[in-house]
Amino acid sequence: MTESNEKELEKARRLIQGVKNNPSVATRIAPVYGETDIDAGISLLELTTESFAKQKKEQHESEAKSQELDNALDEIDTFHKRLRKMGRYMSEANSPESKACNFRGEIPTNFAEWKPYVAQTFNGLKANTDLLTKVSAFGTSAEEIDTYIDKLNEVDTMQIDSNRESAEAQMATVNKGELMRDLKKHASKLRACLDIFYEGNEKQELEKLGITVK
Repeated sequence: MTESNEKELEKARRLIQGVKNNPSVATRIAPVYGETDIDAGISLLELTTESFAKQKKEQHESEAKSQELDNALDEIDTFHKRLRKMGRYMSEANSPESKACNFRGEIPTNFAEWKPYVAQTFNGLKANTDLLTKVSAFGTSAEEIDTYIDKLNEVDTMQIDSNRESAEAQMATVNKGELMRDLKKHASKLRACLDIFYEGNEKQELEKLGITVK
């Protein structure tokens, strides 16, 4: 079973920092794996650790924006469907006002078509004062419709924000993956080096220092 990235990161951390913090080990492998290599490993470890935190943060922000958008769309959709029910009750099936307000027919599921369709219901009902008066008997009002018109107009901005956060989360995920691959490659090379310098029972000395070669 493949280890999680978090476990791989922790293994690399123990290995790289273990060598960095033990001068006797660093001195022994210095002819092949010198101070420059150790510092490069530490730097890569730090960058990878930061990438984990950044990816987690970006993913959280992306999910929050997506949920905010979904909640807004659900709220508008619920109000729109309620208005349509009121309108159907107060208008004839093939009447001009029914057609002007989209009271009947299938609601589009594609956002590009759904938004103007909903806007037509809101604006059409507001423009028909007689029908609006009838519908107000169910408890709605021009002011409430205005509120939802504003909410509908805000959706475009919310969608742009959501798409931006999603793109940033994807970029953070890609960056994390690239750094993790580089770190695993570096750690693998360091383990191979230690495996040559420390053979047999000597490997136990490394384990006492918290350095695992396996």
